[in-house]
Amino acid sequence: MKHKGTAASWRGLAAAGQGAGAFAVHMQRFAAIVLHAGTQSGRGLRRHLAVRCYLEGLRTPAFMLQGLGRVYRKILSREAAAVIERQRIVFKTVEDTLGEFDAWHTLHLRAQAAWQAPAEVQAWFHDNRMHAAGRIAAALQILKLAPEDSEHGAARDVPGLANMRAELTDLAWPAPRKDRMKVAQFLAQELREIEVRFESGALNLRDLEGGLHELRRRLRWPSVYAAALNGLVVIGPQRAAAPGLSHYLTAAVTESRHAHLAHHQRVAQPLTINYAYWMALSWLIQELGRIKDQRQWTAALQAAFRSSGARAAKPLAKMLGSDYNTAAAATRTATSAVERLVLKERVLGCIADELERQI
Repeated sequence: MKHKGTAASWRGLAAAGQGAGAFAVHMQRFAAIVLHAGTQSGRGLRRHLAVRCYLEGLRTPAFMLQGLGRVYRKILSREAAAVIERQRIVFKTVEDTLGEFDAWHTLHLRAQAAWQAPAEVQAWFHDNRMHAAGRIAAALQILKLAPEDSEHGAARDVPGLANMRAELTDLAWPAPRKDRMKVAQFLAQELREIEVRFESGALNLRDLEGGLHELRRRLRWPSVYAAALNGLVVIGPQRAAAPGLSHYLTAAVTESRHAHLAHHQRVAQPLTINYAYWMALSWLIQELGRIKDQRQWTAALQAAFRSSGARAAKPLAKMLGSDYNTAAAATRTATSAVERLVLKERVLGCIADELERQI
């Protein structure tokens, strides 16, 4: 495929509609990372295309594209939604494998430095990390998301993305005003559903994977949607922040790049979310992430000792330090945070109300 044709097809997708333009932005970022990673050489882990893609941040555009898929499969016609859903599954597969590698990579690094775990434990984490890298590479190849071979130098395109781009360009995208309305309705409904599921007890935080981790995943999606929508959702000014929520405006939250949304000049009338509500939601996602990591790290280190046959020179709690957390303590802390923010202060409901008022 010629570079000029590729550039023209990207422009065609960006011009197809507001939602299509968001897909174009994140697909181009995905392509840029894969193509650049394909030209690099390195030593050790960096020899692997999959690892280079991870280190250059491929998981972020994969997350964004998966998020857009979750939104637009509910907004577009049945036929178009089937195309969107098929593509969403592709990016979910890639993101899942990158996420698995990230988990093992983090465990290996912490076992080496922070925990100073025995060599057998470090080797067990390393082996799992390399198996995960192999699954990334396999996914990229099978899904045709690795750089295409070129006889004339560096690859210009990613075959799987070229096909997806053509499919998306041909879809019937809603006009900006209708797109905005449907997105607002979708986001409000998602937030209310999370509130109801927690209030009903459907999400039991005593269950690490099906409860705590699942709730964090559900809470995280609205922030992914907002970031992926390329300026359609923005945060209101700090001076207009809702009162009574200043305890969530910690430096760790307000200074995090994940808590901020970029404005886009092409979006004439974005959906606005109150600054305090958004920072409160960001705080809860961050807090549940911290608790989840501690529980997973504790469980993973226990598994590493069992599987590797290594002997611990000191108690697990002492080895992990601040990374240690029991199931009971994790449940207690997470439940308290969620009950306060979701049920007492009704932050999710307030964001949903705000979105619906803008329809």
